[in-house]
Amino acid sequence: MNDYILRKASRRGVSHERSGRENEDRTINFQTDEYIWLGVFDGVSEGGGGAFAASIAGESMLDILRVEELASVLDTGFAIFKRAQESILKMNREHPEYGEMRTTGAVVCIDRLNHMLYWFSIGDSAIFLFSKHRLLKKLTIEDTDIGVLLAEGKISRKAASRATLGHELNRWLGMNAHSDTIESYLRAGSIKLHRKDSILLCTDGLYSKLSPKTLTRLLRGYVDPESLIKAAINSGSEDDISFIHAIPNIECSTTLVPLKLVIASMILMFSWGLFIGAGFQCRLKEKVEKSRLVIQEMENARGATDSLTIIKTDSDEGI
Repeated sequence: MNDYILRKASRRGVSHERSGRENEDRTINFQTDEYIWLGVFDGVSEGGGGAFAASIAGESMLDILRVEELASVLDTGFAIFKRAQESILKMNREHPEYGEMRTTGAVVCIDRLNHMLYWFSIGDSAIFLFSKHRLLKKLTIEDTDIGVLLAEGKISRKAASRATLGHELNRWLGMNAHSDTIESYLRAGSIKLHRKDSILLCTDGLYSKLSPKTLTRLLRGYVDPESLIKAAINSGSEDDISFIHAIPNIECSTTLVPLKLVIASMILMFSWGLFIGAGFQCRLKEKVEKSRLVIQEMENARGATDSLTIIKTDSDEGI
């Protein structure tokens, strides 16, 4: 079973600071002995309802994880988004004064026993998989026209960043879709985790202004989560910035560290066995040699006795 260190941070964007709006991002983590559930939600609205939508989505996630006992990780993930969609639509109907409440959502489940990662997303919040501080892949696709073209390789990242159109979301929680059908709008998948794989969930405020190369460099050996946020701001990000980075705690691994220990122990025991065996063999040779000498002396003594001639004298008779 692998243990993980969670590093996370969230900060209100520069644009929201200027307008006096609150941070509309929310981050969630929930852990059991078998699973680690993580989520980031980026509220989207013009009337302030984005923060409500993100909060509702986060609460829906915790409600499902705390109460529901579903058959599988996939069922649980879909149930989280279904509950969130249902709750946000209800709030939209009851409080139209907040405008249309919308939020993105990116959720992962780390199966610690089977070393699997399950992920779910809607909108443009992202999930990245790294191995040994090297970017393996971006698991999610931005639910925008540009995002789809980028994922299909039909446009370069540089061209995508320069495009003035096509960045509008076409899927989100709170969209005009029944909660029972929201599953069909989700992007979901699973992938095998290896020993040094780490997972990054973040809102677009972090990754949109940082190239994959820069993001990978920043994640290599950082300690202060705020350093990532500062880097995004210095690169021109004005949006709210939030992330959770799950890093494998190699020292606390209960599967891979003992393997090294077992191998080292076997080598040590084998070496010690050779040493003990060599010593025992030397002592055995010494004992055999001593026994051989004793036997030789006995045989010599017996031979001397057999060669004696007993001479009888007269005085010996009658004794």
